[in-house]
This record gives sequence, structure tokens and C-alpha cells, in this order.
Amino acid sequence: MKGLAIVVCAMAAVSAVSVAIATNGMNMIGYDAVSAGLGGADVAIETGCTAVASNPANLTTMAKQSFAANVSLLSPRLSFKNSTMSGVNDMDGEVQVFPLPFIGYGARIGGSGVTWGLAFFAQGGMGVDFQDVRTNFGTRDDIYSNVRYMRLAPTVAYELTDKLALGATLHVGYSDIAYKFFPETSYYDPGADGAPMTADDMVFPGQELAGAGGMGYAARIGLRYEISPELALGASYSTKANLTYEDGDLDMNFSSMGLGKVRYEGEVEGFSWPAAAEIGAAFKLLDAHLILSTELQWIGWSSALETVTVTGKSPNNAYAPATVEIPFAFNWDDQFVFAFGACYSVSENGKIRGGWNYGKSPIPDKNVYPLFPATIEHHLSLGYGHTFGHMTVDLTYEHGVENEVTNPNADPMTNPFGPDDTTTHAQNTLHMTVSYRI
Repeated sequence: MKGLAIVVCAMAAVSAVSVAIATNGMNMIGYDAVSAGLGGADVAIETGCTAVASNPANLTTMAKQSFAANVSLLSPRLSFKNSTMSGVNDMDGEVQVFPLPFIGYGARIGGSGVTWGLAFFAQGGMGVDFQDVRTNFGTRDDIYSNVRYMRLAPTVAYELTDKLALGATLHVGYSDIAYKFFPETSYYDPGADGAPMTADDMVFPGQELAGAGGMGYAARIGLRYEISPELALGASYSTKANLTYEDGDLDMNFSSMGLGKVRYEGEVEGFSWPAAAEIGAAFKLLDAHLILSTELQWIGWSSALETVTVTGKSPNNAYAPATVEIPFAFNWDDQFVFAFGACYSVSENGKIRGGWNYGKSPIPDKNVYPLFPATIEHHLSLGYGHTFGHMTVDLTYEHGVENEVTNPNADPMTNPFGPDDTTTHAQNTLHMTVSYRI
């Protein structure tokens, strides 16, 4: 049993929770067309009820009421190269499109200076889908992963003075995970002693996890200060959300040991959404026809993604190991993100936007795998918004510039795809927001 646990950890750990790919690590750069059109530099921008997803203090900039509905269609472009004992992989991932919604409402409470809001939105989500991949075991099999993380965010904001406002948000989130790591492949070697179930056994069970999900809770506070009608400052801080994924079906392929596929109750622990802090400014120029916005953000990945443990319990085969435990080190770095955006009024009702967002990948090269290539560093965006009375329609195209990373890690215990496996990641996202304000 001990030998089995060691090998499963070494060869399957990177697959077990490597499922969430977004933009700044696992976070989207913007949650609606306006924010994304500014490259995510929205912490000091007047955005109506969509402020619930960025800086809650900006809710106080609404006149009376605001409603917004957004859908973002995110499509990654992934490719992968490596050498195996059965040949070379040089392949593109399957085309995937992930719909990421936002719906929100905000309203002032009379003349009290209090504004409240409520929003439901996708915090982040993506995945990979590589089919017919060559393995080291002479088979061709699939790699698939997907994560979704949704948040419900009740919010309240208060104007302390005509210049200073504070806001607070409670994040009630739900996330689920699914993955496949060579599910039809099974390998077993009893080792030099020829005896089964001893410490020198070499075992690779293909895996598939489905239906594992859990709740996570966090809070965000925000501040807005208007130095003048032309200059506003904004800042916010979000706490970490600890997530435990439970009630999953974890299938382990022990066919090479004569056990077939064994189903376990699957759990994932130690996978968190990180704390984050941001500060920025918005400048109104040319009689407010031109707005420039900047933002600096810190994301605390190092304390959110350290050691993650995947556990399988209660197998449906009495001859299978009673528990499969897969601990591994993720070891992400903290990330600093810089964003810059510009908005120009081309007419009384029309606005164009452009943005740039940069954040060095938080994943060390030695930890980059085809199951989790969240490596994009540069994002460019272009958008347009048009107002029809009380209603505004905004569209934004966001491009994650292609980034290629080669993993130098030659240790098969921590990099079963290498050494020198190369992952390439680019991304396109289309945002559309319809908002109504009075």
C-alpha cells in the first residue's frame, strides 16, 4: 500500500487539481465589458452596479438605480509538446468556449448616502482538453480539466463625505472541479522483488474526477476618494476564500492489477482563491471626454496554492486500496499586476475604450504543465459602448497574448510530462454588457 501511494502521488498529482486557467493566474482581468475594455483598471472608475465585483465603494457614484447583465465568452488556445517512450506529442488542444456571466443590481436608499447592491458572477474558470495524447505506457489517451467558480455578492456602500466613500461586500461562492488524466490507461510493475503491494511497486492508475464541489466565503472592503472632479482614487482588499471540494466521483483505473476501474468518494483540499489588494486612480481630461485609469494589484497566490491534497475514500471494490491520498506541492508565487485603460467619448452617446494588463505568471517554470498552463502575462483589450436613453450596450474584445513556457524539470516524480515539455497558451474573450441606469 505504501508503494502505491508514493507512485500515485508522483505521477498523478499534477493532474488532480490542475483545472483552473484564467487570466491573472485564475482571476479574470475584468468582469464586464467596461472593466475589461479598460484592461481591468477599474478600481477608481464609475461603473454602476458592476462595482460589486471590483471596488464596492464605487456603488456610491450611481444616481438612483443601476442594473447590468453581462456574458463573457472565454476561449483558450493551447498547444503542447513533449517526448515520451511511445513517441513525440506536438498537438493543439480542442477548441473550448466558456460562458462567464455577470448579473447585478444596485440602488440608493433615499437621501441617506447609503447604496446597496447584489451581484452574481463568475470569478474565473477555464480548462484544457487534449485528446489522443501519447503516454509513457504505450497508450494514447486524454487529458481534460475544468473548473467553475461563481460568487453571490451582497454589498453596501456609504458616503461619509461628498469626497470619501466606503464599501463592503460579502462573497458567497461555489466552485466545482472535473478532470481526466489518461483515464483509460493503467500500468503496474511489482518491482525488483516481484512481490505485489510492496514499497518498490510502480503503479499508474488513470484517473477521472467528476462532480466535486464546495462553498467558499470571503469579504471585500473598498474605498473611493475624489480629490477633485477630475481626479479620483480607489482601493480595495479581498480576503482569501478557502475551498474544500467534496462529494466527487473519483475513478482510478487499476485494470493492470486485475481490479478494473475503482470508484472512490473524491475530495480536494488545500485549493484556495487568494487574497488580493489593489489601488488605482482615474483622471478626467478634455472636459471629461477622455478618462485615463491605472491600477496596481497584488494577488497572494503563495498562501492560497501551496500543498493540495486529493483523497479517495470508500472504494466500491473491497480488494482495492481503502484510501488513495495524493499530496503535492503547487508552490505558486505572489503576483503583481499593472493595468492601464483609456476611455474617449467619440460622440454624445458613444465611447471607445482600450486597455493593457500585465502580470508575470505566478507559476514557476518547473511547475508549468499542460493541465494548468495559466501562463499568459500580457492582455490587450478594445471596446465600444453606446447609450440609448437609460440603456447602454458595451462590447469588448480581450486578447491574451500567446506565451510559451518550457519546463526544465527532469524529475519524473514531480514532472511526469518532461523534461523540457513545452506549453503554449493564448486566449480570446468577448464581453457584452447591457446596463440600465436611472
